[in-house]
Parts: sequence; structure tokens; C-alpha cells
Amino acid sequence: MLQRLLVVLLILLGGCAAILYYNMGPTIACSLRSTDEFHPGLTLHSLNSGAVTRCYWLTLPAAPSAEEPMALIFSLHGFASNPRGQRRYSQWDEIASSHNAAVVYPQGSGFPLRWNSFAGTSPDAPDDVAFFRDMLAELRDALPIGPDQVYVTGFSNGAAMTLRLMCEAGELITAAGTVAAPVTSSIMRCELKNPVPLIAFHGSADPVLAIDGWDLQTDTSHTTSLPIRQGKLLGFEAWTKAWARKSGCDVDPTIIMNTAQVRTLRYAGCPDHLQLQVYTVIGSGHTWPGGKPIPFVGRTSKAISASEAMWAFFQDVGDR
Repeated sequence: MLQRLLVVLLILLGGCAAILYYNMGPTIACSLRSTDEFHPGLTLHSLNSGAVTRCYWLTLPAAPSAEEPMALIFSLHGFASNPRGQRRYSQWDEIASSHNAAVVYPQGSGFPLRWNSFAGTSPDAPDDVAFFRDMLAELRDALPIGPDQVYVTGFSNGAAMTLRLMCEAGELITAAGTVAAPVTSSIMRCELKNPVPLIAFHGSADPVLAIDGWDLQTDTSHTTSLPIRQGKLLGFEAWTKAWARKSGCDVDPTIIMNTAQVRTLRYAGCPDHLQLQVYTVIGSGHTWPGGKPIPFVGRTSKAISASEAMWAFFQDVGDR
């Protein structure tokens, strides 16, 4: 009897480990040679970036239009997630399938997988800004990407990486979107040489990244599994207001929606084509609003779809 129980326990533990690896571990694409084939549906690709083999998932529309340029959406996964999980949580494919858009789900590095978006990262960590540039160059060579239709989005650590890309590769990005971004002072010190329109989301009940932020040295009431060891995480209102200032927008936002489920602010007075729109999703956890639930990190609000709102924002920016 005891032996049977041990066997069952080992099977359960093995199953849990497999599930964890499936959702957190690197995809097999990084260990395989890229076929260099780009066709409708989901394909996996690898490329050499900074003498390191990196990989990404790509979804192309079933019937791409030959008459109009294609939009390209990058969707960056969070810490301890992977392209598979980000694709499932964000549901970007469903939006792209009804428009002439491609979606890129890049893979971070290390284990658990992560993006090099914080100060203090190991100097030998892969250059994720260079990886983004290399992916974009490869995709522009292979696909009819519109010159002003490159959008970068990200969740959690991937959202922080999105902000870094806005600072260091803003000339390549048409607009950006973030969900639950952990924003440190090092990110806020970046220079916006080419400011980019931004739409940002955060759940008011986020148990991983408190919406009001915290001081990691003095506040012991919060814990985080993210690779941040010191300094402060800025609150959502604080960092978006500071970002508005960096972008040249007014620092006093206008409320454009205020319900029991969603509060939306818009920072006006921005120069040129810039826009900054901010969504507080009431009662939502460390999740992608409107997407598939993420276990153990709070409720996933269905009051709004972050992906649909981002797409509408991107189209509005493009029409101006």
C-alpha cells in the first residue's frame, strides 16, 4: 500500500513539474534549427542575436492582404512565463486573425525566463534591446510590415521591458501597451529621445505588484519573485504621471471613464501624435484583463479586454 502511495505521489509531483515547465520553461524551438518558413498560422523561429541563439513564436493571418501593409504586434511575456503562456493569456491571436496583423511572442532568457529590464542585471545577460532590433529586421525582410505599424506590448516583467524599448528603440515603435508593469527608478531615468504613444493597465487588487508600489528595502508587507533586490517600485499613478511629464504631456489627467469596474485617465497636451491613456481595472489581480485566467495571482477582470483596447488605441494613434 505504501509503495503504491509513493508511486502515486511521484506521478503527481512529476505531473506538477511538467506543468510548471510547460508554463515557465523555454520552448523547444530554441534548441532546434529554424526552418526560416513564414506561413499563415503559428510558426516557431530562432535567430542569432549577440552570439546567442534566441527564439520567438509568430502568428500570421490566415489570408494576409497583398494590397495593404501588415501590422506587427510584439507581445512580451512576464517573469517565469514563456511565449506559450503569453499567447494564451493575452489572446492577441483572436484580434490579429480578424485584421491584417501578425503577432510576435519572443522568449526571454535564463530560468525562470525573464527580460533584462532592471538595473543591476548581470553584465553578461543577453542584450534584449538588440534582440528586439534583430527580430524586427528579420521580420521586415520576410514580411510586408507597414512602416508605421510596429506595436510593442508586454505583461509584468515584459511590460517593464516594453518601457525600456520605448526609451532605447523608440524610433522603431509606433505605439506601445503595458499591463502590470513593475517600474523602477532606473527605468524612469531613461531618456525618451523618440517618445511613443502609450496605453497602460494595472489591477487595483494586484497581489504581486501592488498598484501603489513599495520600497523594497523598508516595506516588508510585500514580497515579489521578480529579479529586483533593492530600490523602489513606483505606484501606477506615480509612474504614469512621471511618464506623461517625460513625454511632454500635461501632468493632470482627464477622467474619461469612471465605473465600478474600470477607471480610465487620459493625459492631454502631448506634442505631435503622442497619447497617454491609463486604465485602473478595479478588483483585478496580476492578470491580463479580458484574457485567460492566470492561477494564484488574483481575479482576471472581464470588464475590459486589454488587447482589444490596445488595438483600438493603436488604430486611433495611426489615424492621427
